[in-house]
Amino acid sequence: MALEDEFENREAFERIYDLPDPAPYYAAMRTLDYRMPSVASGYLKHAAPALCETFGKSVLRVLDFACGYGTNGAQLTHDLTLMDLYGYYGDGARRPPKEPADWQADAAFFRDRRQPAPSFEVGGVDIAATAVRYAQHVGAISQGFAVDLTSADPAPDLDAFLAGTDVVMESGAIGTALPAAYDRLLSSVPAKRQPWLLIATRPDVDSRPLQAVLDRHGMIGACCNETPFRYRRMIGPSEHATMTADIARLGNDPATYIVDGYLMVDLMLYRPQPHADDPRLREVTADIPPAVFSGRDG
Repeated sequence: MALEDEFENREAFERIYDLPDPAPYYAAMRTLDYRMPSVASGYLKHAAPALCETFGKSVLRVLDFACGYGTNGAQLTHDLTLMDLYGYYGDGARRPPKEPADWQADAAFFRDRRQPAPSFEVGGVDIAATAVRYAQHVGAISQGFAVDLTSADPAPDLDAFLAGTDVVMESGAIGTALPAAYDRLLSSVPAKRQPWLLIATRPDVDSRPLQAVLDRHGMIGACCNETPFRYRRMIGPSEHATMTADIARLGNDPATYIVDGYLMVDLMLYRPQPHADDPRLREVTADIPPAVFSGRDG
């Protein structure tokens, strides 16, 4: 099956997103030059000193929404880049696990690359239960929560994690799932302890429902990038045509958000009202090195 045909079959993508072996997922994403996890994690690493000062902490607690196999957690708490992960899962030397009992070798790979004193504690939530279990087992995330937040409230264990969470990030979630999920996440935390939100806003998805949720919870947004950055390569002509039409329909400029065959996106940082005038805000929303938004250096 051609790559374009495979990815236009939603069921085929969902199959590789929740397997005991992440390799098919990473292979597919590498083919598309998918960069978003590298950008989001790179941004948080750059912003960590200012955020730690803001929250008065030396270790930031992050909840990765739609965490999948733990790509963001792996980069934030290990000496690994996205390209390292693409290489590990696709270099042919790794023995693919057939079931969860075979995850020990992957766990050893992550354990050997764990930062001795990471600046982040990363939990993950996703509807893909097998992927979440894998991410937690190998140490890419410290805690995993398998729940569909578009239809269910956070369970007590996720509520407890959220109570101490500083930043909720997403780097590739289905855009239409964000409004209901973020409404539930924010509703479960007292207003005075709302986490900051790092969100990649896709120009082909109507952002108004999500913005209405964020406005209702008093969240204030700022764009982190001067120009949009590469999210991933287009799957093929059919997706290119569909995205061009959707971007234009939503009042965005296709020439800005489709460049050289890539979908371009903006990275938004939302903070609650108590931090509206935080003097450190500029440090985490501007003057970010261009390399971070290239998504090529992890």
